Amino acid sequence: MPSRAATVRRRGHDPLRRVARAAVRELRRQGVAARVAPALRVTRRVQDQAELSAAARMANLDGAFAVRSRWAETLTDQPIVVVDDVMTTGSTLSEACRALESRGIPVLGCAVVAATRLRLSSGS
Repeated sequence: MPSRAATVRRRGHDPLRRVARAAVRELRRQGVAARVAPALRVTRRVQDQAELSAAARMANLDGAFAVRSRWAETLTDQPIVVVDDVMTTGSTLSEACRALESRGIPVLGCAVVAATRLRLSSGS
């Protein structure tokens, strides 16, 4: 998942990229030809999703990611794994997969560090 540049500057590092690099190192130790490919970019400003419902999160992220042109050709027909830190509703992962697959980049799967419990509204 792409981190906003301002967020990375504020934190002083990109924790998700560090996680992805650690995973690649482990995969390489096991003989898998893996690499980190920061292929996605944010195309427009999105709302903070903390208080949004699942439906509102999907709408908020609709069309928000695109594949960086320098990666589009390199990754075409190369199966990839999308990495994110926390999965709440899956809307971020869904948008990432949509953007990649729309450019002919097959998503083999998604990996997350943590997932939250899905909270159902009362009466559901």
